[in-house]
Amino acid sequence: RVPVSAPEYMAPEVIARMYGHQVDLWSVGVVMWFLLTTGHPFADWHEICHAELGRQVGVTEDSFDLAAGLLAKRPDDRRPAAEAMRHRWLLASSARHQQDVAGAAEQAESAVAHHASAAAPKARGKP
Repeated sequence: RVPVSAPEYMAPEVIARMYGHQVDLWSVGVVMWFLLTTGHPFADWHEICHAELGRQVGVTEDSFDLAAGLLAKRPDDRRPAAEAMRHRWLLASSARHQQDVAGAAEQAESAVAHHASAAAPKARGKP
């Protein structure tokens, strides 16, 4: 197999060309880190292979825990996909999103009902 990726997204084991599906979890961790911080977690191959993930201002404890688990140097130490999907940070984010959507839906229904009643023809009395 020939790796096809930007170096910033490659897992440490790609250098040795001995890798499996865990490299995809690494890449998910890189994308997650980029979305959280607007920067890559490691600057070059040396950092990818040897540096620890550094704390960043604004990155919560839970989101850091998930990212660090996905960016573990050893593939066997990397958080499995199923476990990552059940991580408390994702579950909490999902619950907040569902509450936001439910609240927005209630507001939309209320606004539609209000506008529908205002636009309805007025009943006229009998002549």
